Amino acid sequence: MTIDYARMQRRHGPLKGSLTRATKKGPLAVIDAVEAAYDEFDEIGCWPDDWHRWARALDDAVWTARREDIELPEHRVTNLVRRG
Repeated sequence: MTIDYARMQRRHGPLKGSLTRATKKGPLAVIDAVEAAYDEFDEIGCWPDDWHRWARALDDAVWTARREDIELPEHRVTNLVRRG
């Protein structure tokens, strides 16, 4: 598999922005943003050096959801935790 570095450079900023907007909306939006980013990283063939930004946002979203009694799609969260 070849790595599309040019695509990563183009998409990294917009993916970070998407994550930032999702954190302001709530845990379910964060799960969607993280899943979309992980899918794109896999398609590109590499993950950015700050991949932990998405992993940390997912962790924070799970804790926020549990604290606020928001029901999460556990199967999606589990799959994302395994990927990140």
